Amino acid sequence: PEYDDKVGLRLDGRDLVAEWKQAHPQGAYVWNEQQLKAVAGAPALLGLFEPDHMQFDHDRNRTPQGEPSLTEMTRTAIQSLSRDTNGFVLMVEGGRIDHANHAGNAYRALDETVSLSDAVRVAVQTAPPDTLIIVTAD
Repeated sequence: PEYDDKVGLRLDGRDLVAEWKQAHPQGAYVWNEQQLKAVAGAPALLGLFEPDHMQFDHDRNRTPQGEPSLTEMTRTAIQSLSRDTNGFVLMVEGGRIDHANHAGNAYRALDETVSLSDAVRVAVQTAPPDTLIIVTAD
């Protein structure tokens, strides 16, 4: 909805968002930070914030209509997944670190590393006490 001119790259005609909405009628599909914060208690949550890669944290729109930070997405995911009494697995990736390094952009690589560090800090602070947190790099 945020990018009406971006229809995706699927060649089979499937609308995966519509399929997800049909499978989760009580769920929430969000595409900006304001919506993400508003549906924190939804029984199912799908957040697609960009049609391709997330913006570098330094460049992202920080208004409520912009994409959430990696930290905010991590916090919301843990809060949502923690409601499941059977536990959960969550993988959080600071994927733009690699993109910045490949582009020779040391500033953005470092800034993205700080963003990932902030997300890990929030995970440690908000995850259930019996949570195993692994941080690794490629």
